[in-house]
Amino acid sequence: MKILFVLLFVSVSANASLYNFYFPSEGKQQFSISAFGYEEEREFERDSAVVEELNYEGGGIKIGYGYFIKGKYFLGLEFDYLIKGEYQERFSEDLESLPDGTINVHGFREPTLIFRNYFEHSMDQHYFHGLHFTYNPKIFNAHQSNYASGRHEASLGYWFSYRRPSFEFAGEIYTKVYGRKRVDRRLGGQEITGNFSEVGIDLKPGFITKHFAFHLLGGTSNTTDYNTRNKDFARLSDKGFTIYGGLSLTYGNPQFKIVLESIAKSYVFNSIEEDLSREVDFEYETKYTTLKLEWLF
Repeated sequence: MKILFVLLFVSVSANASLYNFYFPSEGKQQFSISAFGYEEEREFERDSAVVEELNYEGGGIKIGYGYFIKGKYFLGLEFDYLIKGEYQERFSEDLESLPDGTINVHGFREPTLIFRNYFEHSMDQHYFHGLHFTYNPKIFNAHQSNYASGRHEASLGYWFSYRRPSFEFAGEIYTKVYGRKRVDRRLGGQEITGNFSEVGIDLKPGFITKHFAFHLLGGTSNTTDYNTRNKDFARLSDKGFTIYGGLSLTYGNPQFKIVLESIAKSYVFNSIEEDLSREVDFEYETKYTTLKLEWLF
């Protein structure tokens, strides 16, 4: 029995870097580089007819650097650059007077500041947990032709990971706040998106082997009112929700990892309009795929 326990302990230690929210036992540095592909489709409907369709797709790279402090704090910074993208607008029905158009998109997105900590004390030796904070400052002016977010974004979450030698159940309960956003339009003027917030949960059950980890990804959230306006029309909503699912495959060791991840996410908003006799619907879907190389040194 003692021999079996020792073997299980060695197995857990050897595979620790493949778990989510991994903290090394001593201060180390982390560097990562990722290639990503992104697709987004938005539809605005009135009386079951699509009056506006927006499609956005592209690919780019992400570079990240971080430092683990005393084995229980992590401070990191990430930069995104969209190498090539395309944005398409199509209008019909009530908005058919507006011209369709296609715009080439590229550029930097505001950096992401990351702070994560690990609570050393736990009621269960298999349960790990802590806090997770991210912040994106507003630096660039947003245009339909660039990749800038154009607003402040901040999130605070409680992460957890229940770990056994060949299994993990991880996740995060979080809240996120989005600041006011202005985007310069191809058709002139600006589109303004008001402040809104989101509260949700992410779940990541997974299977761990000596060098591989396979995780299922899923989650849902609720949002406050999501409203956008421009000089031609407005999209108004009374709260909404999101749901997503995906897969993650990891290969690696304590010094190096390769992570392939794919996620599909849907946003549905309870649209409203001044004319209560009309049925309106506003929703959009995104797909995000990344291949990340990560070093710990």
